[in-house]
Amino acid sequence: MPEKEPTYDLIAIDLDGTLLDSKKFFSKDALTTINKVRDKGIRIIIVTGRNKQTLKRIFQKLDYRDFFIGSGGAYIANPDSGEVLEMQTLRTEDTLRIIRLCRKFHLLLFLDHPDWMRAEKTNKRFRLYKQTHGYQWEIVNDLTATLKDPPTKAVLIGPQAHLNTIKEILDGENRLLNISPASDYSLDITYTGATKGNALKKLLSYLEIAVERTAAIGDHLNDLDMFQVVKTAVAMGNSPKEVQQAADIIAPCNDKGGVAWALNKLVLNN
Repeated sequence: MPEKEPTYDLIAIDLDGTLLDSKKFFSKDALTTINKVRDKGIRIIIVTGRNKQTLKRIFQKLDYRDFFIGSGGAYIANPDSGEVLEMQTLRTEDTLRIIRLCRKFHLLLFLDHPDWMRAEKTNKRFRLYKQTHGYQWEIVNDLTATLKDPPTKAVLIGPQAHLNTIKEILDGENRLLNISPASDYSLDITYTGATKGNALKKLLSYLEIAVERTAAIGDHLNDLDMFQVVKTAVAMGNSPKEVQQAADIIAPCNDKGGVAWALNKLVLNN
């Protein structure tokens, strides 16, 4: 009896909180299950807030040779061929405002570009990530003096109350920004329209893949517009309630092999 044709041509997967567990390692059975899905001719596309530079180790372990969406939707590229489909950057005037607000509220700020990551300070948690997972960033005295090459994204890290205040301030100034919570303690800021969902739409059009043959797996509020693009949305068990309510399927949490479970359900029928 011939094997049944897969329902999907492409599955988009978020990284932190989804494919990676809470310690930033691949979640249980994820790599072997992804390879089984690929063997059926289905494209696995990484969609993440991270920049290209911080993904090198992950791409090596995945043997990743396809397009990915990085910087929260501001960057679409193929790390294997070097082809860049799109890159959107923050305006200098907006970046300067973000830097000054972060200084005022004593928040940790990383400016991301596909080839670099810069900050004026860091903390113990991120120094540990750098040591364990090969993150690379440069500590500079003054971020305002480094904007000749504009960043694709700003990552603000700190207490949720301060992040909410900054979001309210920037929203009230009607700037050309997309501001989205990436976790309970971080905020991603990209150029207006640079979102995971919009980037996925562009990539699907470029690859000539129908929306009806796509799925996405994610865990946080910045994955919601990606859920609106695909046929089937899968929220992780560790997702906020709002994300789970927007999904078609709820998977186990990232520390319990949720991605492998979801891929088995979507594709492998296990």
